[in-house]
Amino acid sequence: MYRNNTMQLLNLKGVNKFFGSVAAVQNFDLEIRKGEIRGLIGPNGAGKSTLFNLVSGFLRPERGKIFLEGHEITGLSPHNIARHGLVRTFQLTSLFNETTVLENVLMAFHRRYRFGILHQLMRSRKARSEEKEMEGRATELLEMMGIGHIKGETAGDLPLGFQRILGVAIALAVNPKLLLLDEPAAGLNPKETSEMMQQIRSVRSQGVTVVLVEHDMKAVMNTCETLTVMDFGKKIAEGPPEEIITHPRVIEAYLGN
Repeated sequence: MYRNNTMQLLNLKGVNKFFGSVAAVQNFDLEIRKGEIRGLIGPNGAGKSTLFNLVSGFLRPERGKIFLEGHEITGLSPHNIARHGLVRTFQLTSLFNETTVLENVLMAFHRRYRFGILHQLMRSRKARSEEKEMEGRATELLEMMGIGHIKGETAGDLPLGFQRILGVAIALAVNPKLLLLDEPAAGLNPKETSEMMQQIRSVRSQGVTVVLVEHDMKAVMNTCETLTVMDFGKKIAEGPPEEIITHPRVIEAYLGN
């Protein structure tokens, strides 16, 4: 039986995933400690998003086990894994484009409502009080993420940078312990990327552990304490950014030599 190290949050042991005869993830081991900002990097097609899908329940591994705080979550549904405190975002930000920024976050908060649908439909005093409380929490979250000033704007009209930050805010509304961010800076300009990385550091300061897939190496190097490098579904290196950037196998994987 796997015994939990109190500092370990996520643990993968020998995880494998095949698509036909192609091994997308091969015998993958990973340990994420509480309070980390971990970078998962590698060339296109290395298996990074597949690994995220395995950890978050959108795919099931053929072999291997996945633990969150010592409890096995292998094969659980994404919904159940999220209830355990592991939440992921996707490369394409999924927003309710016709509703406001605040309403987008409130929709995520609904999982935390104490009173059921009957109270909400009847607009009971308890339900109204809870809605007011949730609106206050949602506003605080948006303020923390630096977008409180646009809470009344329509989400679909926002610049891409603000949409990306809103996507992170929606994920945080579920109250995760571990947040998986899939290319949070994709499509952003340097200023927007810098703001996004600042918000990721702010998320960690709130007690949330972060694992991110990102192709912007400057952003990764300046944000993550540890990098895990994948190539052809395998872990080829792991360590602090200053070591990874000069690692021969990493250089070979990126340059194809």
